[in-house]
Amino acid sequence: MAGPDGVIPTRGQVMAIRAAAPLSEVTKVGWSGNEGFEYWFPRPLTHPSISDHSEGDDQRPVVILGGGREAMMPSYELYEADDSTVDKKVGEAMRKFLPAVFPGKYEIGREPEMEWTGIMGFTKTGDPFVGPVKFASGKTLEGQFISAGFSGHGMPRAFACAEVVAGMVVCDMRGETWAVPEWLPLHYLTTERK
Repeated sequence: MAGPDGVIPTRGQVMAIRAAAPLSEVTKVGWSGNEGFEYWFPRPLTHPSISDHSEGDDQRPVVILGGGREAMMPSYELYEADDSTVDKKVGEAMRKFLPAVFPGKYEIGREPEMEWTGIMGFTKTGDPFVGPVKFASGKTLEGQFISAGFSGHGMPRAFACAEVVAGMVVCDMRGETWAVPEWLPLHYLTTERK
């Protein structure tokens, strides 16, 4: 379940950077741009009771910005499993992104308050692997299950996929037959993959 037909480790880089404008001008929703390579959302203000008309950092939200992998073409950070350092090229691309898209709302040259990396599991289809662990031969590894390869979309998918795997584990331990939930896309299942 590794390699080009399995789960591909992919380094993602994220930063927390303060906007130059108040939350009322930045918007309160998340966005993505550049064909999904960049994604960002403002954090709620620390002190929401403070009037939007006051000055200072309390009124300018910290924005969580991720992306910049296109700066690492042609690899896009695919097969990169080291998250111990941030990449300067990726960081530079991210620092330029918001000021270019929203002039005046983000300062050119402003340094992030924090910057970090993490490893995402990507798949060729963009869909996760859910179910018994399978070898390339098609044989399953008894008692071992997987829920991985969310291709950067783990938050909306991971909990439901974990519920599926937990159900599989319980059925396996009890010697019962597991039934596929109606809501689960069948192509997520390792047993349905060729």
